[in-house]
Amino acid sequence: MKVKAYIYHKRAEKYSDCQDCFGINTQNNRIAVSDGMSQSIFPQWWAQILVDYYLENGCIPQDIHPLQEKWQRMLCTEIEHREKEAITNPKRDPWRLKNLLAEKSGAGATLCGLTLGDSEWTCECLGDSCVIGINHDYSLNFYTSQVGEFGNHPDYFDSFGKGRGEAIKKSVNRDVRAILIVTDPFAELFMIHENNYDFIKQRIKELTNLNNHKSFSELVENWRDMYGMHNDDSTLVLIDDISKSGFTIEYSDNLTELCVGEGTIKNENRTLQQTLSENILSKTNICAEPEAISSTQTYEDAINQFKIATESLLSFCTAKKRKKWLCKHLKETIKEFKKK
Repeated sequence: MKVKAYIYHKRAEKYSDCQDCFGINTQNNRIAVSDGMSQSIFPQWWAQILVDYYLENGCIPQDIHPLQEKWQRMLCTEIEHREKEAITNPKRDPWRLKNLLAEKSGAGATLCGLTLGDSEWTCECLGDSCVIGINHDYSLNFYTSQVGEFGNHPDYFDSFGKGRGEAIKKSVNRDVRAILIVTDPFAELFMIHENNYDFIKQRIKELTNLNNHKSFSELVENWRDMYGMHNDDSTLVLIDDISKSGFTIEYSDNLTELCVGEGTIKNENRTLQQTLSENILSKTNICAEPEAISSTQTYEDAINQFKIATESLLSFCTAKKRKKWLCKHLKETIKEFKKK
């Protein structure tokens, strides 16, 4: 078997903003994918903790408290670090994080794990990250805890509370052409077109032809434009050549290296993530003084900030017609500004 794994961020964002996470353990033939909820606090930490747990234990956590305590210790460490920084840089004052900690407002994340056993393949899922089996006739088998259409409010594990939904455990049919372990943009797209076998056949052909990160990122952007794939962090693990023995990672993205490549990591021991509120403030310059904005901001910066703000609105929009209207309005508005 050959395994390829890819990850890509939302349009108009960076790899350091990405809240998805995946992991592959070749020693016990386990794969896990998690989607951290962007409207929560340090969701990438939480997603990583959940993925690591599955890779080590081969199951969804039954007792979530030790994992919650680990995330909470990381948050406390971050608060202490920022308090020291705030002595010389008041902008680093972690008062928001302290308030969120006091309110027990934490992170949320989905989790999907697949174990390729000698006699049986099993998956466990909570949320809209799922396993998709590609049958030989290009019909699909979905393994997910979600009921009905995929939306913006999936089941999830919470880093403080109970979370939402009940995890499922199912045997996975291994007599298939390929297996996908994906986060929700791919799951939603394939579910919408599950009865269009020609569409599925062409998309699987495109996926199997991928061989590096650049080809994957280009494919995601094309699918967003051509097929309306949801603009969200996008993770996909492909298992191909299933009839062959062995378990070989043919290609795997490394999110940390991708972040380094865009120059966003200054200290590899520090977190890559910011809270949602801080991300919004930094991207829109709401907290900046007007003089600072006018003296440093370029025309292209303003256009990019407008795009980011609109993309944020799109994440709350579940109606496809409304989402299409917003995208059209964005393009027309930018076009009018450029004319002037």
